[in-house]
Amino acid sequence: MKRILVESWRLVAGLARPSGKRNLRRLRDKGEEPASFVIREATIEDVSELAQLHVATWNATYAPLMAKGPSVEIRSQQ
Repeated sequence: MKRILVESWRLVAGLARPSGKRNLRRLRDKGEEPASFVIREATIEDVSELAQLHVATWNATYAPLMAKGPSVEIRSQQ
């Protein structure tokens, strides 16, 4: 039952997400292009920001259905 509830929530939450075309339009409105992004290997200096991003996205996705997720401190250690 819990699995069905989680899958249903993810479907409904996904409907609120912008489409790829909308994301591209928003990016171009800011004067950027996908080719302007630089993708690189993460370094130890990135751990704190990546942990914060992971916790924020996890909570936005799962918190309405489940107990509070991991903290930034836990994710930073992991």
